[in-house]
Amino acid sequence: MTALTDSFILYQIGRYDVKGKQYLKTGDKYYAADIGLRYALLGTKKADMGHILENVVFLELLRRGYEIYIGKVNNTEGEVSDLKRAYCLYRVSTKGQVEKDDIPMQKTACHEFAERNGWTVLKEFSEKGVSGFKVAAQNRDAIQDLKTAAERHEFEILLVYMFDRLGRRQNETPFVVEWFVGQGIEVWSTQEGQQSFENDVDYVYPFSLPLHGL
Repeated sequence: MTALTDSFILYQIGRYDVKGKQYLKTGDKYYAADIGLRYALLGTKKADMGHILENVVFLELLRRGYEIYIGKVNNTEGEVSDLKRAYCLYRVSTKGQVEKDDIPMQKTACHEFAERNGWTVLKEFSEKGVSGFKVAAQNRDAIQDLKTAAERHEFEILLVYMFDRLGRRQNETPFVVEWFVGQGIEVWSTQEGQQSFENDVDYVYPFSLPLHGL
């Protein structure tokens, strides 16, 4: 089996205890890199469509860049599943924040939040000395890189420590966040939960908080 996985003829996928939130040491499953291998070995008669479709779904999730595992709750196994992919943004703007370096604190909070929710952090963006009030989103490389990644469907979750890390411009930041939501991205803060736009208040809070950190 090792030779087959090393040569990418088969893919080995571990089992994950969804309730316990940990990978299991036994019970891995294997998927063929080409479904035609199954037909070559077993023929087309009495084809097990359930396993064939499972293999096809696995290959598509793999192509899209998902981290794939076999879900297990108690003694019940799920079909091919995946962890939601999260991109994180960290930002500090003032001289004091840069010198103190609040980035590690934000990073720790985001990683712990992602782990509790069963997400995998794939990529992180850091901005040091960038004011969320003085600098427009179009001039922030991290925001533009995140928008490009969102258009490419590289992630499902945009996670920040607090929403003001995305910006502090009341006439701009809510619409930047709304753009991500429109792309199918869930925008989350470790302190404030998920941002939605169900009424006019959502376009004001939490982007109009006192500018204690810009």
